[in-house]
Amino acid sequence: IETMGRRLEILWRLSSDTECPDVVVAPVRALVQTMGPHGSEAEPIVVSPGDVLDPVELVEKLVLSGYRREFQVEHRGEVAVRGGIVDVFPSTADVPVRIDMWGDDVERLTEFSVADQRSTIDRDQVRLFPARELLPTEAVRSRAEKLIATEPWGRESWQRLADGETFDGMESWLPWLVDEPAVVFDVIAEHAQVLLVEPRRMRDRAKDLLAEEKDLATTLAATWGAVDADGDVKVFPRLHVEFDRLLQRTEASAWTVVNVSDGPGTESIETTAWEQVLGDGKRLISQLRGLLADRKSTRLNSSHTDISRMPSSA
Repeated sequence: IETMGRRLEILWRLSSDTECPDVVVAPVRALVQTMGPHGSEAEPIVVSPGDVLDPVELVEKLVLSGYRREFQVEHRGEVAVRGGIVDVFPSTADVPVRIDMWGDDVERLTEFSVADQRSTIDRDQVRLFPARELLPTEAVRSRAEKLIATEPWGRESWQRLADGETFDGMESWLPWLVDEPAVVFDVIAEHAQVLLVEPRRMRDRAKDLLAEEKDLATTLAATWGAVDADGDVKVFPRLHVEFDRLLQRTEASAWTVVNVSDGPGTESIETTAWEQVLGDGKRLISQLRGLLADRKSTRLNSSHTDISRMPSSA
């Protein structure tokens, strides 16, 4: 749940004019993994003291966003209601938050301890991102309803999806529920700069992921009795895309970064490692000051660097 929440948060920030990160670092698995049909449109629910909101409507929105209603909040992706108090553990947070309501008014917003359920630190604002990449929208439910008849081997899961349920592993069924799989490069801005570090290794890693998925799908298909009209085991649609698919639908410029030059015309950058400090604090501080001085002299327009990481939920 935390990984999916973080993925959705970064996708939301990539589409934001004010909070778009300067740098996003992503492993190959996160790049080739198919996104949910509404991943780039996932908006957080923002709550602040003084807001006016309907607590019933708030809980309904959270449940539709993949949160599980419980008697007491203990894990990410859970929400609980006790009188005028709504407890929720955001998918992207390290601690849960408590929303104290007076009618429809948010009186107080605090973090609280899972161990003893006591409020701890006041908060000025909380963003509640979805806890699932696959949400039970009308389109998803309708698609799942049709699969009950066309793919009877998965009837139990299709029925749960058609009923609007959320459950662990539901994102595995994404390939059956979308027509055009999307990846993160599909939603980045045209002026973005893509750096593919060691693309040959990236391509090999993508092939390994596809091979692993194929082997698992073949085993599961035989176990579930998923066979075609000729009695052969069905070939399942993939959760991951081919490496060559990554840049097909983006106008962003892409550069490759390699350790060994491909030819005499390849631009090269010389880098050196830090000198070992071996517990010498003064020496470490001296190196840091030197780096800061170099950065100030070479800084162009940005006054800060925002580095986010794009995790993979598979």
